[in-house]
Amino acid sequence: MTIPKSDMLRDSKNVMEPDPRQKYFEIKDRQTNKSREFQLEDYLNPVKNLHLNNSVPDDIKVHFETTKNLFLYSWFAYRFLSVAQLHALASLEFALKEKLQIENISKGNISLGKLLKEASKRDWFNRKEVNIEVIELALPQLRNEIAHGSSTLLGKDEVMLIIKECAKLINNLFR
Repeated sequence: MTIPKSDMLRDSKNVMEPDPRQKYFEIKDRQTNKSREFQLEDYLNPVKNLHLNNSVPDDIKVHFETTKNLFLYSWFAYRFLSVAQLHALASLEFALKEKLQIENISKGNISLGKLLKEASKRDWFNRKEVNIEVIELALPQLRNEIAHGSSTLLGKDEVMLIIKECAKLINNLFR
C-alpha cells in the first residue's frame, strides 16, 4: 500500500492549503440554503465560542485550548481530527486527576474509566446534564482506540460532539 498524498508531509508550497479531502464534504449554507464545500470557518466556528468556566484551573484551560487548535488545524491535515479527539479526552483525564488532587484524594495513577467512576461516585457531575453511565463506557473506549493505535477516523461533527462533551464534563468538575 502506498501512502495517499493527502497523508504525506506537506512542503512549503502547499502547507497552507486545505487537506485535499475537504473538497469531498459539503455543508448547507444557512443564508443561501445551497450546498457548498467546507471552508476554514466551518472548523473555526464550532470551537471559537467553546470555553471552560473561570473556575477551571488555568493549566487545564491551556490544555483544552490545544484541543481546539488541533480541531481547527484539521482543516489543513484531516487526520488531526483524531489527535484533537484524543487531546480532548486527555484534557478530561487531566481535569479529573487535578480535581482529585484539589480534593486531597489519593488514588494513584488510575485509568480514565476509573477516574470517571470515581467522579460519578462523588457526584461531581450534574446528572441532568451528563449521562454518566454512557460516559463511563464510551469515552474510555474512544480514548483507548486512538491511544493504542487505530485507523478509525471520525468526521468533524462527531469529533466536535466529543470535544463539547469533554468541555461540559470539565466544567461540571469545577462548578
